[in-house]
Amino acid sequence: ALKSRMDELLPLIPVLEQYKADAKLVLQFKAEATNLTAVLAELQEEIGPFDYEELLARVSNLENRLRACMQKLGRPQIARLKWLTRN
Repeated sequence: ALKSRMDELLPLIPVLEQYKADAKLVLQFKAEATNLTAVLAELQEEIGPFDYEELLARVSNLENRLRACMQKLGRPQIARLKWLTRN
């Protein structure tokens, strides 16, 4: 009776081992999610009160200002700046 019961339970050992491995993986995912949440909170704090649309507008404004500066400098000065930044 005991031998037959042991024979019935024997196939469950690999299932139990897989369950342990899966449980460990779930714990790792939870730790990574907690870490990611902390990193995202830090980023949100750094960004401050700006939402995505405001940040996009600020980036666009900076790009426009950069283009305007490049036009004011003209081509020879830009080429010279490129040469200076390489050396």
